[in-house]
Amino acid sequence: MKVRTAFIGCVDMSRRLLAAAAAVPEVEVAAVITRTSSAANADFACLADQAAALGARCLVLGEERQTAPRPRIRDFLEQERIELGLCCGWSRLLSPATIAVVPRGIIGFHPAALPRNRGRHPLIWAMALGLEETASTFFLMDAGADTGPILDQVAVPIRPTDEAADLYARVAETAAAQISRFLPAYALGKLTPQPQPPGMGNSWRRRNATDGRIDWRMTGEAISALVRALAPPYPGATCLYQGQDMPVTRVEPGPGAPAHLEPGLILAVEAGRLLVKCWGGSIWIVGHGISPLPQAGAYLQ
Repeated sequence: MKVRTAFIGCVDMSRRLLAAAAAVPEVEVAAVITRTSSAANADFACLADQAAALGARCLVLGEERQTAPRPRIRDFLEQERIELGLCCGWSRLLSPATIAVVPRGIIGFHPAALPRNRGRHPLIWAMALGLEETASTFFLMDAGADTGPILDQVAVPIRPTDEAADLYARVAETAAAQISRFLPAYALGKLTPQPQPPGMGNSWRRRNATDGRIDWRMTGEAISALVRALAPPYPGATCLYQGQDMPVTRVEPGPGAPAHLEPGLILAVEAGRLLVKCWGGSIWIVGHGISPLPQAGAYLQ
């Protein structure tokens, strides 16, 4: 008999993972929980249409305060007699009472190598910090943030030329394949979750606008990593010009530059591109929304 399963999610990746879960013969995706909008997710996607296509009951939440939806989710899961949950792409913690109402637990998803790198914005942080690898991890949710026992984890490489969409797609492909492999085993009671080692993890904090702003005292490699990390589906990096945040969407390595020149000095302007002094050299700003276009000799802050 198939396990009655609820899928919880509200981002583009959720669509791919919901389809993967629905294709697992051992489970029945009987319910879907999603949102009408989400200010916290640049890659937001409502799953209501996908739920309808699957013939699944759907609970669509609005932009209530963080604590408000929890009783509704719990009641919905209980009313639908859900035995197993799968939560992929949901920026709010589920309450212990909500998790407890699902007999076989709620499986969470985090695109990092738990127990390392729990917390917010894992793909952006991984790229912005210049990491060469992240991971796709499924775990049983508990009262903590990304702290529950692990069901399945696969390493995901980060390539030097990756933009955010490239890594996003690679993680989605990896995670969908994982669901096809581990979810049947877990549904049949043949997979034992492995507790995360205590005291070994860290948690990334929530990013803010300052984290996305280029500091020209950074190296060219660090600036490139930041710009690529914040490329679509994320909102993009910025730099300050005349006291205003201006979008920077693409950069390329520049030539060496005299060490005595200050960071942020515009060395050249060619066909709309800006060559800017940074730590240890220079970098070309190739894609941007800097307006009015500065002249060589001006400064980006």
